[in-house]
Amino acid sequence: MASCVVFGPQGAMKSDYRRFNISGITPGDDYAALQQAVGRRYQRLVAENKPLPSVVMIDGGKYQLAQAQQVWLTL
Repeated sequence: MASCVVFGPQGAMKSDYRRFNISGITPGDDYAALQQAVGRRYQRLVAENKPLPSVVMIDGGKYQLAQAQQVWLTL
């Protein structure tokens, strides 16, 4: 399971929160889970022609950030 929270100028935008059931990866592979969640979230935003956020926070360290960056480079 992975989750995404969203904040706007007025604070939390709970209607935009998302939870992702992660599947098809080796259990415990946090990097693959993060790639899957980020990919699903941002591919959907692009497909629906919705604005991308101006700031993104990734929970983790440089390796988690690298996984998210790989996804964003493919968009």
